[in-house]
Amino acid sequence: MDRTLTLKLTSIDEADFGRLVEIGTKSAERIGDVVSFTRADLAAMLKWTRLGPEGLFAVRDEGVTIGLIRYLRFLDADLPHVLGLITIDPEFRQDDVGDWAYRQVLERARQDGAQALDAVVDSRDKEALGFLSRREFERMATLWTLQAAGDFAPAGAPRTPSGYVLRAYRPGEDTALLTDMYNRTFAKHLTFCTATEAETRGFELTPQFDPGLTAILETDDGLPVGYARCTLRSDVKDGWVDILGVLPEYQGRGLGRFLLLWSMHVLGKGKAKVIRLVVEGVNDRARALYDSEGFMEIRTRLRYRRRVT
Repeated sequence: MDRTLTLKLTSIDEADFGRLVEIGTKSAERIGDVVSFTRADLAAMLKWTRLGPEGLFAVRDEGVTIGLIRYLRFLDADLPHVLGLITIDPEFRQDDVGDWAYRQVLERARQDGAQALDAVVDSRDKEALGFLSRREFERMATLWTLQAAGDFAPAGAPRTPSGYVLRAYRPGEDTALLTDMYNRTFAKHLTFCTATEAETRGFELTPQFDPGLTAILETDDGLPVGYARCTLRSDVKDGWVDILGVLPEYQGRGLGRFLLLWSMHVLGKGKAKVIRLVVEGVNDRARALYDSEGFMEIRTRLRYRRRVT
């Protein structure tokens, strides 16, 4: 069926949230995915420095919203690239809407001077996998989403390891510190892109950020060695361990397990029904840790990349 479609930059507001959440939910249910974006997620996206209002596009057909494009820019990376996430209402997937949206993303990437375009798809979405294969995308990395039930969270706060102190995160004051620690702990990951202070600060301004769910682990003499930042999506009571890391020279001492248990504890106190996190396929040590604490795989996503010429 021929359709007249318009892709336009949109300052998405709360009036759009209901329809966009409906599209996200229907798209997730189509492949049996239990994770979808929520109203709170959409509100947070407007604050992300790599996305924001200028990276959110609505696909509209005769005034009706039928899809969402999230266009994240990583033009400061060693390989300047963008990540395009296209979510189309399943009722319109057979109308070449996805192909049309992909062409818009690719053209925008070229205009921005990106050298590569990335995409992330669920491993169960055979249609999307075939789409990427036909367009010269190459598989780059595997991303597992793991989940533990909220009742797996420790009832009491875990004991801080001897010689270390866990302190509260100080928004603004600790922004540069957290950014630096994140970069040092994840630099060897395939999907790593150097975080900036502006990016960390921007997250602190999102509706989902709660400083009480973020902490810094230090030695007794005040040397920072680890961190954990969690969010609780209050509208659905999903708890997420967003980032958790220990500096390479302090790994292997049980500090990562302590930070994980602390994260589970604070999310459990917040009445999270489930606790989720994402781990890259190459991170065998982290995967073993999460498995041992009751986390189970609920979805596998694959990240693909193609060069932009």
